[in-house]
Amino acid sequence: MRTWHIAELLEVSARYLAERGSSSPRLDAELLLAEVLAVGRVHLYTQHDRPLTSEEVDEYRELVARRARREPVAYILGRASFRYLTLRVSPAVLIPRPETEELVDLVVGWLRAEAHLPARPTDSAHLPARPTDPARVPDPAHAPSPPPGAGPVPARPPDVGPVVADVGTGSGAIALSLAHETGTSVLAVDVSEDALEVARENRAALALEELVELRRGDLLEGVAQGSLLAVVANLPYVSESEYAALEPDVKDHEPGGALLAGDDGLDVIRRLLPQAATVLRPGGALFLEVGESQAPAVAALMSEAGFGNVVVERDLSGKERFVHAVLEKAHR
Repeated sequence: MRTWHIAELLEVSARYLAERGSSSPRLDAELLLAEVLAVGRVHLYTQHDRPLTSEEVDEYRELVARRARREPVAYILGRASFRYLTLRVSPAVLIPRPETEELVDLVVGWLRAEAHLPARPTDSAHLPARPTDPARVPDPAHAPSPPPGAGPVPARPPDVGPVVADVGTGSGAIALSLAHETGTSVLAVDVSEDALEVARENRAALALEELVELRRGDLLEGVAQGSLLAVVANLPYVSESEYAALEPDVKDHEPGGALLAGDDGLDVIRRLLPQAATVLRPGGALFLEVGESQAPAVAALMSEAGFGNVVVERDLSGKERFVHAVLEKAHR
């Protein structure tokens, strides 16, 4: 029986994955082998001539076969990295994207400037560096964690209730990041019970039960009028035509209900805007992630719904990806 070594098995596997459409075949091959061996990716280079057991090779082949069928690496490993957190993910939730990390940056900046949040141990200056792996999946041996003694501390008394809502929370990435980094109390809403179960596991793993309330619901229905400082949402915004053209990694594996939003991709956003105008306090802010061609239409819809100071922000790739605005007066 042939004995495989790390370097040659990676070379063969990367070539195989490239032939089957992976956009990052070498990275995929490395992440999967690092998972099997329970090591960091750097180990694959420092120990490139290490022989592998038949059991390790068999386990690795199973994972590579799944990736060859275009199953995302994050789903295969069951986790993804988002800002300073490592989150469990499953096909019940979207895999968190780097663009959404930028959305959280905007909200964190606004909360600190407008809500005058106190400095706290988990402010970004004291947090570990964010993972930079383009696959958004941390090495099993190098998952980031908060520094000792930097547990979440509520910014407001617990009886005040949530002051920020994350609508369509999925894995809880946005809500948990906001609570973890700022101490803000957050209401995380999703229509999917399966998604909320994933968010519950992530909330428990991060010990954020006191700061993050999880609720099953349709957008902001049932939230008290004028109760929130901010609403943030990465809602479905893919049109029917765009969905048909998505890569198999997304279309065949990620939940369609978290992606599709009608003929122009704005159906869910249209429903959210009047609700947000009702639940926000005067001066409260709404933050949305949108499709790269949707920002002008969304900005116009925000203005029609009673929001002012509407701003379109570009992501790091230069695309108009975020729209945020302030509620100028109480909704009537």
